[in-house]
Amino acid sequence: MKFYVHYEDQPGYTVVYRASPGDRNATVWSLVCWFASKYNSTHTAEKSIDPKFLTVSSGIARRELEADSLLRKSLADHSDVFVSARQRPDTPLTGQTTYNDNSFRCVDEELPAAPNHGGVGADTRHAVGAGSATEARPPEAAEVAEASAMAERLLNAAERAEASKNLRHAVSILEQLLALLPQRARPALACLSRLSRLWLSAGRPREALLHARDAAARFPGEEAPQVLLGDCLSHAGARKAELSEALGCYEAALGRRGGPASGAPDLLLARARTLHRLSSGDPAAAAAAGSLVMEVLAADQQNWDGLLLYAQTPPVPTPPMPSDDWTAAARG
Repeated sequence: MKFYVHYEDQPGYTVVYRASPGDRNATVWSLVCWFASKYNSTHTAEKSIDPKFLTVSSGIARRELEADSLLRKSLADHSDVFVSARQRPDTPLTGQTTYNDNSFRCVDEELPAAPNHGGVGADTRHAVGAGSATEARPPEAAEVAEASAMAERLLNAAERAEASKNLRHAVSILEQLLALLPQRARPALACLSRLSRLWLSAGRPREALLHARDAAARFPGEEAPQVLLGDCLSHAGARKAELSEALGCYEAALGRRGGPASGAPDLLLARARTLHRLSSGDPAAAAAAGSLVMEVLAADQQNWDGLLLYAQTPPVPTPPMPSDDWTAAARG
């Protein structure tokens, strides 16, 4: 598919976006990010544009397009797409973030002036982002709230895609959002966690582990990234070193949570599962796993996960007693 993308804030600036035939999950958001990257590559930093503050429309009515909608469903081939900024492009944008244009597979070419007519496109509209009206200024609460709302919309879109079993589309949305968020933004942690859990549910722990390590590096002092990394290491752990690292992650998370260990049955059981995987040929590890399970059940006899793990964990074999000891035991 090919689209003619016109920048309304700079008449005459038009580029062609060619979507890869094999990329059926390309979204309007990916087009926005690609356009911003294309524009910024030929303009100075003072004139750069931020995709969060762009709106995209198509059709004679110029209704904006849903940020998370698929291009193949939102636009007809050879449509005219109109991009405009809600903040002046000739001033630096505040809170600028980075994005990876390599993730959007397309080729482009410069064209002459933009046409003064609308194209053939869908008449559905939704704001891709929001910003200030005319001049660059420090971010205010409304702008921060709008950026958070954008992240929430895309996270919800990824959740809908996951619910419909469209893993590729969910991953595509999350990766596009992640590329635009600051390193330490709270939505970035939500993105990385969702990506890791998606790959784990798909049975691909190695991909999940990459995002989990990223989350732990970005948020080193928090419990949730450590638990996430421990889960991914435990699932991917074909080697003893990875399983041992997972145990360390759970231990670190337990320390950050504080309080008695019995108040964190989820972490105790996670450690028990990992120890059980380490217990092959190691009775000490098996015994440690069993004691953790029993600690959980002692605090809550109805803990279903604990009962299930107890049923799945084979008993630790006891060493045979010498014959004299057996005789003494039989005699009482």
